[in-house]
Amino acid sequence: MRIFSPSVVGRLAFAVLVISGTNAGSAQSPTSNDSQYLTFQIFSAGPGMTTEPGKHVFSQLPNPTFFEDEARQLLDAIGERGDERHRLGIMVGPLTLDHTDVQLRTLVQRTFAVASKYKIAVGLHIDDSKFWMNRRDLWADHANVEWLDWSGTPNTGQYLDWGGGPWKLAPQACLNSPAMVKEARRVAGSVIGPAIAEGLANLRSTGDEALFAGVIVGWETQLGRDFDTGRDLGYCALTNLGFNANSPPSDIDGALESVVQNWIETWSSSLVDAGVPSDRIYSHIAFVPKFDDPHRSGSGSYARSVLYTPPQVAFGETHRAGFSTYPDGDRFRQIYEAVTSHGNPHWASSEGANVDISISPYTIPEQTMENYLARMFNHGATLTNVFGWDIGDSAFVFRRAAENPAAIEAYRKFLRGESLDESPLDQSTSREVSRLRSFVNTLPDRIQSYIRAGGEMVAIQPKLNEFDRDVKAGHFDATKRDIDQIEATIEAQVTKAGAGFDVVAALREKMQTLPQQIAAFQQHNGDINRIKARVESIQKHITAGEPAKAFDEIQELEPILQSP
Repeated sequence: MRIFSPSVVGRLAFAVLVISGTNAGSAQSPTSNDSQYLTFQIFSAGPGMTTEPGKHVFSQLPNPTFFEDEARQLLDAIGERGDERHRLGIMVGPLTLDHTDVQLRTLVQRTFAVASKYKIAVGLHIDDSKFWMNRRDLWADHANVEWLDWSGTPNTGQYLDWGGGPWKLAPQACLNSPAMVKEARRVAGSVIGPAIAEGLANLRSTGDEALFAGVIVGWETQLGRDFDTGRDLGYCALTNLGFNANSPPSDIDGALESVVQNWIETWSSSLVDAGVPSDRIYSHIAFVPKFDDPHRSGSGSYARSVLYTPPQVAFGETHRAGFSTYPDGDRFRQIYEAVTSHGNPHWASSEGANVDISISPYTIPEQTMENYLARMFNHGATLTNVFGWDIGDSAFVFRRAAENPAAIEAYRKFLRGESLDESPLDQSTSREVSRLRSFVNTLPDRIQSYIRAGGEMVAIQPKLNEFDRDVKAGHFDATKRDIDQIEATIEAQVTKAGAGFDVVAALREKMQTLPQQIAAFQQHNGDINRIKARVESIQKHITAGEPAKAFDEIQELEPILQSP
């Protein structure tokens, strides 16, 4: 029975397909002799991602022994470094455009010093565009920041909500601005890259080259939205590509995805030119699971909802793909599909934690850290970078997820080279996604009950439309509210009608007005052949003693009669 618009039905059907499909991607071990690295993110700034209270800027370096202290604490807690194929490490970052050249070189040098001293793997994590408040020389130039429209209105700042309320950062950069591209190449190719190459050469001289876990390019690279208005950006980049209001690209999504992908490639290729091995460079993007038609384009597209970083944007010629990973089966399913479509290359969890972030407050799922690690290491990942170690107080959910005894044992099991147990992929689906699956599967029958109980579609259609929009965007918190409202409306109507609802009486009432509706349909030049089969089907159900089916057929017919 058609109970809402075809577009809603199509997207909900796609949602069911995505969230209830079979597991994608069979477990696989790395296909080469690459080591697998379990690293822990060690931040180069304090709470709020800043070195200055009240500002999200990086103007100072941590204590000279800070990274050494963190590495020693990690080794003491876990007690193992791993073996030739499985290595424990730290990932230092972010290295930002805020930092001076001297500070960037110092961060790299201190990181490699930890590897030499403690024989623990190390890596660097670069932020490519979020933290550049100190670079007024760049963002004060209109040509270097993104625009809200074709007229060139500059954005007011980047919007981030990483907990504790929204953050307003420096403006979203125009990722293909000539000046921005030039600076990215300089920082990666003349500052960070050579410093990494030097550190790697020193490790190589002592036979410890394998202690270099790699470098991550980006801190969830994206083309964000304007802080003050929430509006989409990208018009500066599109203008640089030769488009304008009168001649926009035929595929805006594809054009902006390419802008982001090329920006990542600018950084990674510059690092390669400076001597950093491409198989030790990873991107870092984030996306929410897909609930929209992948071929849909325009303002309501999936690409737009993930800020133009669907999984395929993570891949490049001079780096491996890297993603933010959290214990959500649908997220992993998309990663596996993307990796498979690119020939099963190695990849990374550039950021992640065994924390369910699809609902608030964040929680630690029933699935264990061992199961979470298996989602990466059993499927070709050569780097898993865990967030939460030694962050916040003991009650902080990310810290509890990273440091609890079961998690420590999972780390040890990996480092000993033992097989990591992995449950079926669907068991990693969050509670809210499970609820969404159930809701979508049962919605047609429930609305049928609602209508039979005398409910009017006009009362529930706006809620269905809002639910559709939130499903499309992957907004789980909003989707939860939508489900609550729809269920409450249905339940109230069904309860009100009670068990006394008489489908036969309701059908009789509908049949009494049907001839007049058909006559009006013809008077408005309606095509009788369009409804003939439906009317005949209604009569067959009545003759067969199937009043409920006949009632449903009339419910489907009425919107057609009202819109000839």
